[in-house]
Amino acid sequence: MWKTLSVRIGLLTLAVVMLFSAPEVDANIHLPCCYGGRRRTKEPIDKCYTQEPRDGCHIYAYLLKTSAGAWQCILYKSKWFNQMILAKKINCPPATENSKWQI
Repeated sequence: MWKTLSVRIGLLTLAVVMLFSAPEVDANIHLPCCYGGRRRTKEPIDKCYTQEPRDGCHIYAYLLKTSAGAWQCILYKSKWFNQMILAKKINCPPATENSKWQI
């Protein structure tokens, strides 16, 4: 009886230690790369980043995260989108290769 009780206490202690010592989950993601793009979007925009050419991503583009959670690419030369940026209706910080953003 004492042996099974001590085994249960040991396992319970181990489970509690593992639970409280687990590392935090990294909730960051790397942004996808645009290989092409559209001129406009009809989706509401939640986030925007400016993609400059880098290894594996060879075009200038705007990376948009829509309110539906999908990523879209807008061409850097899009007059409609550049007018929104100039009017300060949307902010698009640069996206770098090593940057991470919260989901």
